[in-house]
Amino acid sequence: MINGMKAFFYFVFIVFILWISFFPQSVHGHYAVYSKTFLALLFLILLIHKRGAKFLFYRDNIFLWLFLGWQVFSVLFAHDKQAAWQRFGDFIIPFIVLYFVFKEELDFNKTRFIFFALFFSGIVVSTIGILEFIFNRSIIYEHFIKNVFYAQYIRESRMMSTMMHPVVAGTYLMTCLPVSYYIIGGLKGKKRLFALLGAAIITEGLILTFTRMSWLGALIAAIMYISRKNIKLFQILIISCFICASLAMTIKARP
Repeated sequence: MINGMKAFFYFVFIVFILWISFFPQSVHGHYAVYSKTFLALLFLILLIHKRGAKFLFYRDNIFLWLFLGWQVFSVLFAHDKQAAWQRFGDFIIPFIVLYFVFKEELDFNKTRFIFFALFFSGIVVSTIGILEFIFNRSIIYEHFIKNVFYAQYIRESRMMSTMMHPVVAGTYLMTCLPVSYYIIGGLKGKKRLFALLGAAIITEGLILTFTRMSWLGALIAAIMYISRKNIKLFQILIISCFICASLAMTIKARP
């Protein structure tokens, strides 16, 4: 059984995944004060419950801080740094807060559905973006949501999907992709084939953002996963990455 407090945390995670996946940042901006206040209170509750901040610096959190450092590095090399920093605050900081809530307060063995929620959200976001790329237009930004980046990136054939900006879309999908490894590893038969197809869709979406740092981050995550599982697929992985990148660059060069 899940007690009331844990049920609340599970609910928060599902709402957060849906919020960042399907509501563009301009919508987030209208509720920024409320959402950031809520996250601050959530983190404060965690600090009080853990009686300090020592848990932030446990050795097993090193990959989180490496991830954070990589995202800062990615922003520094973004084409539009101001927009990238703003999206960093909108996505990465909440991710860190929720990571520690997840790690310190929830039972990992009972949170599989959260991974599935993120995985399927990533598939839907990628599918929307791939259709945007194919038809070279977005109904979302032409009819419903104002996006100041739309004209530039639709002209450059860089996928935005529901994220308004290719850098944000790349960061989001780079986060979704490692989740697919966990899901694929736990499935068998036809279910595993469907999960592999979903991972391929997310990978294609990530490629179509043409965000080099997100590509590299996803590659590093894949290498780490392979090395931990002792799977001898490194050469295949590298060759596949070169093929996908070359194909993507060829498509992007279309008239």
